[in-house]
Amino acid sequence: MDAEQKQSKGRKITSRLAYSFGAFGHDAFYATLSTYFIMFVTSHLFDKSSGAQGTQMIMDHHDYCGLAVRGTSN
Repeated sequence: MDAEQKQSKGRKITSRLAYSFGAFGHDAFYATLSTYFIMFVTSHLFDKSSGAQGTQMIMDHHDYCGLAVRGTSN
């Protein structure tokens, strides 16, 4: 193998590693951000002071989706 082929192979490996680290970093950032967003948006459902509002939102969702809820009649 001559020097040019070794340099080309080295650049290819470097390029693939850089792409892999970038993709992994992007995925980790996206997972962190989306987890935070979901926790932020749904945090009021788990707040003790807003139980009635959370129940109403869940019931509205079930009505919207056409899901039957045990103990209720439609």
